Amino acid sequence: MLDIVIPHYDEPWFICRKQFQMLDMQRIVNWDGIRVTVVNDGGHRLPEDQLRRLSFRVEQIDIPKSGVSAARNAGIDHGTEPWIMFCDCDDCFANIYALDEILRAVNGANSDLVWALCATEFGRIVLPMAGKQNFYFVHGKAYRRQFLLDKGIRFDEGLIYGEDTQFNTDVLAQTDRVTQAQTVGPAYVWIRRGGSVTARPKAEAWK
Repeated sequence: MLDIVIPHYDEPWFICRKQFQMLDMQRIVNWDGIRVTVVNDGGHRLPEDQLRRLSFRVEQIDIPKSGVSAARNAGIDHGTEPWIMFCDCDDCFANIYALDEILRAVNGANSDLVWALCATEFGRIVLPMAGKQNFYFVHGKAYRRQFLLDKGIRFDEGLIYGEDTQFNTDVLAQTDRVTQAQTVGPAYVWIRRGGSVTARPKAEAWK
């Protein structure tokens, strides 16, 4: 049913723990149809002993350091399921039913893109994103993988900033089959953190 792709650079486990713990807390989710893949972008791997404690299997694959766009593209290539989501290792789902709410929308819609409301956390402040802001980012969205492959939609590995917006612009330019997941509040929290996987690694890869 779904590939969840999580790029990782050198973030330590205590930074990534929230993402995986919240995934582990998701309710009414059949993990038999979900593949979680960590794409290590030239950095160290996440500790296998911690990942083995989760109720779902996590696969780690390694690529040479190339930036978050290359890691997400590797996730597209490595994926096998009909749908794909991109999650940052230092973010998290907003509540224990968020993934189920997104999957219900995926199952009930003839769409190429399913999106859910997101929130932004900076420090201890959490603010909901406005509807249009959601499309600046790939977070909280499920994409039909075959649609991406058929249209040749990829993340631009040459961009330092705005790769999410470019990706979503390409998606929305080639489909009007878009569905909003009906969620109780935001489904995903994008955590703004200095040195995150979406900032430093791609800047270093550009040099």
